[in-house]
Amino acid sequence: MKLVGANPNPRVAGQEELPGKVNYFLGNDPAKWRTDIPTYARVEYQHVYPGVNLVYYSNQRQLEYDLVVAPGADPNAITLDFQDRAGRDLPLRIDAQGDLVLQTEGGEVRLLKPYIYQDTNGAKHPIPGSYVLLSPEIPGSGLGTRRIGLEVAAYDTSKPLVIDPVLSYSTYLGGSGDDGGRGIAVDTLGNAYVTGFTTSTNFPTTSPLQATNGGGFDAFVAKLNDTGSALVYSTYLGGSSDDDGEGIAVDTLGNAYVTGFTGSTDFPTANPLQAACAVDSGGFCGDAFVTKLNASGSALVYSTYLGGSGGDSGAGIAVDTLGNAYVTGTTDSTDFPTANPLQPVFGGGFEDAFVAKVDLAVETPLGTNVVVQPIDATTGTTPVSLTFSSVSTAGTSSLMTSSAGPPPPTGFSLGSPPTYYELTTTALFSGSITVCIDYSGISFIDESQLKLFHFEGGVWIDHTVSLDTSNNIICASVDSLSPFAVFEGTRA
Repeated sequence: MKLVGANPNPRVAGQEELPGKVNYFLGNDPAKWRTDIPTYARVEYQHVYPGVNLVYYSNQRQLEYDLVVAPGADPNAITLDFQDRAGRDLPLRIDAQGDLVLQTEGGEVRLLKPYIYQDTNGAKHPIPGSYVLLSPEIPGSGLGTRRIGLEVAAYDTSKPLVIDPVLSYSTYLGGSGDDGGRGIAVDTLGNAYVTGFTTSTNFPTTSPLQATNGGGFDAFVAKLNDTGSALVYSTYLGGSSDDDGEGIAVDTLGNAYVTGFTGSTDFPTANPLQAACAVDSGGFCGDAFVTKLNASGSALVYSTYLGGSGGDSGAGIAVDTLGNAYVTGTTDSTDFPTANPLQPVFGGGFEDAFVAKVDLAVETPLGTNVVVQPIDATTGTTPVSLTFSSVSTAGTSSLMTSSAGPPPPTGFSLGSPPTYYELTTTALFSGSITVCIDYSGISFIDESQLKLFHFEGGVWIDHTVSLDTSNNIICASVDSLSPFAVFEGTRA
């Protein structure tokens, strides 16, 4: 960031001297040593513009700055310019919230809408204001270049005005090799999920699913807390060849969905839709991948190749409320896997786009006494089995567990952790469905008091038909699917 047209030689003054001193003993020439240098809580660059001071200070270990406009001075004199390390102007835009968004090589850097205020009897009195673009936009892009000014509403010009350009946080993320961020998503709590590539063998990891670089370029997945001050988890994701994370999304439960490119025949997979890379005639692997990590980043719910015998790469991913992933990217494969395609064949040219929906629903075939085990979209496990007495039209069945659901009926309680089972099917069936749940991993006080309830018509109904406490299996017989839960009865 540069202050355009500012005083090149402002007077610099320390404010609020701190008790500590600093000494610099550089080299063996005492004449070049500097001792007893005072330290300050604030450093002020005075009159960077007429009547405008630039003040740097520490706030919760982060360096921040304010622009302080003296009474009678003009805040419109303040002009900001943003350049990259090569001195080139950065494309930028002002979003709907008034935040200034810079487009850098490493992704977006966001400066929140400036906080502008005046001190009134010891209290901060907010003054409306915003960033404004001072140069033409790149036609059709919505991005401006070069200079940013400030627009400030009417205020008391007899008092100082403080302008605080707020940078939420900005941080490096990488090791000693080449690293790049490709995609980012944010959950409802403000945690950031980042994916990209790394060649570093010392990329920062925390509670990693994969602790080391598998070889060449690896993808990475990192979750930062809402202040950007700590990694919640950070992990490599890749095999022995080159892998690159390109897009990431997060669902309401905090599960992360990642897509990108893999050249590894040993890319980590779990519950795969496509278990192996579709190599070309020369044995070269070049497929997209789609991976779902659980909320703690400690396990793969699923991870799959997605591609044909040509070159394929995932570029973007989105997720719906049911945990279905929607992926787009590029392919030059004439045998790219399709299902219910709008366009069944390669269109020609160098490459085509692709759009794919990925979920964990399992096939439920036509027949009698049909048994399926849907994969839990939350954990990637199969704790439930369904036995349909008769399926007249084939479809798919799915499962998602969660800790939230309707409260237990009177006299019953959930185990620990509380677990609800949302079961759905697109198959057409008649007769009964036997639902059996393996409740291993859920703690109860007295397993002999367990009942399997089905939520129907707005109430919980006990449909238990069997309980095997030695194998932790409880079963119920129902004629429809919706939420289920294992409740423990309270002894009188």
